[in-house]
Amino acid sequence: ELCQDKKQESLISHLNNFSNIKALSLCHNQLDNLFLFKAIDNFSYLMSLEKLDLYGNYFNDLSVKIVIFFLKIQCKIKYLNFGRNCISNAGAKILADNIAAFKFMHTLIVTYNFIDDTGFKDIAVNFNAFLNLDICDFRYNRFSRKVYNFLLDQGSPKNFMI
Repeated sequence: ELCQDKKQESLISHLNNFSNIKALSLCHNQLDNLFLFKAIDNFSYLMSLEKLDLYGNYFNDLSVKIVIFFLKIQCKIKYLNFGRNCISNAGAKILADNIAAFKFMHTLIVTYNFIDDTGFKDIAVNFNAFLNLDICDFRYNRFSRKVYNFLLDQGSPKNFMI
């Protein structure tokens, strides 16, 4: 645990040295909300960021809110991967409420989380905004047959995967 804390602190302290990076992968680092609370000030240095990969951590709905808050300020993001985290329906609602603000985004991945039909209802409200993406991947969540039927009714959009 102490080693992990030092690793996170080191990463946070070095973010401001990478103001021109376009891609940041924080995959499989056992990161959680506490990391984001500590790092949020340093994320403001990443104004050129286009790709943020957060796959395989412990991020939850609050993490989605923090990241979306940062990205709305930064707003050049093209690729966002929240796959294999702990995101549930509240996180899906945050994504659904904010997806239209990301004019440059072409890929959103939210696979292997805990979103069910309730979360998909929020996605369905802003479904057209999700269709503007080249890839929108919500596979391996907890959707029922109703969600699949909804997509069939929409003509099974090829960019939207569940």
